[in-house]
Amino acid sequence: MGIPLELLRVLAPLPASEYAYRRDGRLVFKRVDHFLVEVPAGTGAVPQAEEVDEVAWVPLAEAPRRVTYRDLRAALAEAARLLETAPDTSAP
Repeated sequence: MGIPLELLRVLAPLPASEYAYRRDGRLVFKRVDHFLVEVPAGTGAVPQAEEVDEVAWVPLAEAPRRVTYRDLRAALAEAARLLETAPDTSAP
């Protein structure tokens, strides 16, 4: 299920993750595309049970310590870089 698309505002693409695993004795290759998105405050984190073990909103600095796959750390590092260099749009 996930978060409804109409609540997401895509800010930028991030590095993809590619990996392989075995299912029913067959080797399966998978690519996951990641995006930096903005959601309204208070939006709940909705796990997709068949895809993830756990889901939580955490500070960006904490996220690399919580993920399992190295490719995800690259996506998080790129997200941090983009956010650091983004112009501040919070002022009226």
